[in-house]
Amino acid sequence: MNPVTFGADTSHVRPPPLNDSYFVRIDGTTPLTAPTHGRTPAAREGFESAGGPRRRRRRRSSGRLILMVALLVGLATWAGWAAQRPGGISGTIDSWISNVRGDVAKASVDPDLAKAVKILDTQYKQDSGYPQLTADQQQALGIGAAIDVTWCSNQAMVVQGGDGGGTRTDLLLSGQDVSHVLTAQGCPADLGNPAPFTLK
Repeated sequence: MNPVTFGADTSHVRPPPLNDSYFVRIDGTTPLTAPTHGRTPAAREGFESAGGPRRRRRRRSSGRLILMVALLVGLATWAGWAAQRPGGISGTIDSWISNVRGDVAKASVDPDLAKAVKILDTQYKQDSGYPQLTADQQQALGIGAAIDVTWCSNQAMVVQGGDGGGTRTDLLLSGQDVSHVLTAQGCPADLGNPAPFTLK
């Protein structure tokens, strides 16, 4: 009689692990393994990392807001300062435009005219008055022949020359180039109100 073996068909018998080989190949190659019935760890990790919460990018609006506020504050400050000046805001703007035009005119002035003005102002400071020059004396001082110099008084002279293809006349008063016009002009009748020249 064959002995009876208990527990052969009970739960005490452990099933083989899924990754164990069921079959052994005679040719010596790698044994067949049971399917894993699931995703690989690498695929699972990629899925878990991709499925995490995404952070929203903050809009870069704070820098622009600060810049706008600074510009508004600067504009308000300038408006308050300009309102206190003679003529108010419009007068300040007109004065700025005149200064720009004056700078442009100085940049385009004939070098001979600028040189003549400097020479005559130097003569005034040396002699406490403007000299009455002949053509030879004008040439001796280095004033070009194309420059027209008119003596108005001991305190005033008018110097005329070229300006960007046109004509420019400067009024010299007490050793300073006080005004100019872009036309040919002679000595003003009233040095206190030398129209069309304007005193600064």
